[in-house]
Amino acid sequence: MRCSRANGFPTIMLSAEMLSPWGPMAMTKIVSYPYWNMTYHLGQINFIASVLKGQD
Repeated sequence: MRCSRANGFPTIMLSAEMLSPWGPMAMTKIVSYPYWNMTYHLGQINFIASVLKGQD
């Protein structure tokens, strides 16, 4: 399972920088991107739901 791989990731490596298409990026930002992306899209869904609320 993928979670077991994340649990096995060495904490010391979180401070490392990796080369990304946008330049060097800290590993902490790379591993937190999926969480940020999901949170962003949940906000978009909630916004659309609030706009459509009451429209049948």
